[in-house]
Amino acid sequence: MEGRRTDPDDVELVRRALKGDSGAFSELVERHFGAAFAVARSRLANREDALDAVQDAFARAFEKLAELRQPERFFFWLREIVVRRAADKWDSEKRRERAMRALSERATRPDPGRDPEGLLKTVLSAIDGLPESYQRPLYLFWIEERSYAEIARETGQTVGAIRGLLFRGNKALREGLRPLWEERREA
Repeated sequence: MEGRRTDPDDVELVRRALKGDSGAFSELVERHFGAAFAVARSRLANREDALDAVQDAFARAFEKLAELRQPERFFFWLREIVVRRAADKWDSEKRRERAMRALSERATRPDPGRDPEGLLKTVLSAIDGLPESYQRPLYLFWIEERSYAEIARETGQTVGAIRGLLFRGNKALREGLRPLWEERREA
């Protein structure tokens, strides 16, 4: 991907795609899929994760195509999207691994029927089901045990905004987990 500078054919395909020609964007996908996959694969050990990152990147490129200022540099623009998607995928996996380790280290297991790994998966799944604006603050607060100030710095929001997001996010999380709590109470 690095050796190519610009491609005049990409300019025409981008113009056609912007005018609604879906075949033009499909041709851009065919033309650059292999190189995009190579970039994702160089950053992700798992082949399926790399494919997901590339698919996400092409979907994002399609959504944001009108924002591309230099159509002759489509390839480089796409590459940056692939790199970001691969990094997001890698970060997500690393956060889940850290969360699993942290929960395992904190678990005391007085009850042999207790399943902290399953509980963590349930909580993470519930967080993933919430609106995107709540997901990261909740994850940072509950899983990584960050302070409001740390979360505010990391997300670029004010401490007051984080308090509000955590308040509303926790309320939504409680509602999402209510069936689990009721099930455990009955057991």
